Amino acid sequence: MIRGETRAHRRTGDTGCDITFHFCPDCASTLHWDVEAMPDMVGIPLGVFADPAFPPPTTSIFVPQKHPWVVVPDGVPQNDGHGAAFLDSARAALARREGDRA
Repeated sequence: MIRGETRAHRRTGDTGCDITFHFCPDCASTLHWDVEAMPDMVGIPLGVFADPAFPPPTTSIFVPQKHPWVVVPDGVPQNDGHGAAFLDSARAALARREGDRA
């Protein structure tokens, strides 16, 4: 359960699907986000956990755009963009949106 006051900002992502970022109205830290392509999931930035024992990533996306100081752990799959499953979900979300407009 997510509690407390947030503010929201929506933008269109690379796939054409909307992303809504929810952030703290006092410090502007991103607390979570929702992606139209995956309506049953909520994205949460790792930094909000402040847990040094948090498990390492299982995949890395948009690797060409990462900061030079970011090191992807050995053995973690690296992708230039979104994975195939997300792209399939994005296409389905866009088709649903078009169907809703008809």
